Amino acid sequence: METPDELTAFLTSATVEGILGRLLYRGAAWSLMREAGVLPQSAPPLGATIETDLAEHGFALLRGAMALRAKTGASDLTNKAFERAANAFEALVRNGDPEAPDRGFRRTIAAAAYHLAGFSAVAYSLFNETAEDLNIAPGETAIRHLILRDLDQLRGFVREWLGNEAYGDEQLAEALDDGDLDIDEVLSIILNTTICRALAFFDFALETGEVEPIEGARSLLATAVSLADNAENIPLWWISNLCLHLIDELWQHSLHQNLPTEPPEGRKKNTPNCVGCLSPRFTPAKPPRWNYGLHNAKPPSAPRM
Repeated sequence: METPDELTAFLTSATVEGILGRLLYRGAAWSLMREAGVLPQSAPPLGATIETDLAEHGFALLRGAMALRAKTGASDLTNKAFERAANAFEALVRNGDPEAPDRGFRRTIAAAAYHLAGFSAVAYSLFNETAEDLNIAPGETAIRHLILRDLDQLRGFVREWLGNEAYGDEQLAEALDDGDLDIDEVLSIILNTTICRALAFFDFALETGEVEPIEGARSLLATAVSLADNAENIPLWWISNLCLHLIDELWQHSLHQNLPTEPPEGRKKNTPNCVGCLSPRFTPAKPPRWNYGLHNAKPPSAPRM
């Protein structure tokens, strides 16, 4: 496990302007010149391995930025690293092959990285500008709704996924025993379910301002990251980790964390009652259990083998 100093040194060197033969500049040109993933014959030589180079550089920056942010919090360096990672993944999806199986996964990573870098409008545009089938996993779909700030769509999607009996523990165990699903498919469903449940907790925290749901969401996603790591499910490891950082960043910038609920010291008598009007947190009398699972704050268990 790297120390903060080691991560800082790595990210500092990896974000130097023009690194790797101006890879990000070449990547931007490459993405703008191609059509449906194919470069015109007249295109200048931009590197025979440019797609692989962009992916490797983007993943390295993203991993380092998330690791450093988890240890020391957000900083100018982590923001810069997230931005450069987003540049790499945006180049990979811009004008790319519309049939590429990982097109949605890479677009989700690019949007999440831009969001963590502080460019939420760019993140929004990456999803808003395309109506094509992105071939994305359920967890990625939920993150897409979150980045687009479409909380109604997010709630509806989460409701449908969590309410589907086919994704329950007993049904998954039965499907596994009958051979209808293999262990990797079951683990993928469990991880996507955990991401959806965590985002439901997060949505409830945004509604109420309560700390318990956001802590529950963080715990669920940390469990998902650990499970994906143990199962060697690389795509869902990235998505779970990014989702954990996204909800943490969004919570830190929410009104619940930044809006004062008390008047300045010494000015209580002169402060209008509007501050008091803003301070109460909305708390539903009885939160719907399909959405938040507040009485069972844990990810679904893996079926017994």
